[in-house]
Amino acid sequence: MGDRDWEPALRRAWLLTSDDDFAYALLRAFRQPDPPDAVERALRLGATRTDVTRAILRRPEVVEAFGTLEPELSDFRTEREVARALGDLRGVPDADFVAGAYRAILGEEPEPGVIGLTVERMEHGRSRARVVRDLACSAEAAARGFDEQIAHRLAGGVFPRARRPA
Repeated sequence: MGDRDWEPALRRAWLLTSDDDFAYALLRAFRQPDPPDAVERALRLGATRTDVTRAILRRPEVVEAFGTLEPELSDFRTEREVARALGDLRGVPDADFVAGAYRAILGEEPEPGVIGLTVERMEHGRSRARVVRDLACSAEAAARGFDEQIAHRLAGGVFPRARRPA
């Protein structure tokens, strides 16, 4: 694997809301043979996703295969956390919505000019759901573990009949 080829798989595991899906994806990302129920049990007993991830990354076989990995886990989010952040943007002005959607999905501020361009598109009919879907289907979002299914769930779940505030 290349230098950071493991990161999208790890981010994808974190995005998964259920602990059993997280456990399975985390173990698969690092080619670990453990049954996912061992990870699920640790989570039920109070371990956090950060604890479990760090424990997996410290395993000798993972270090041998991938090298020493110390990702900054504080910006990893579950799909539910991203949806909650997007939901908090209901009712805010379009420019604030665009900036907030970039932060929620991509974990960064938009490039200069993107807010104005996106707001202009919204003024011409682009819905908030479409903005979310476009962001979550971008190459940048894919590098953070997003896929089309997550993008459509986020867009449809947070803005089912997306209307811009008056």
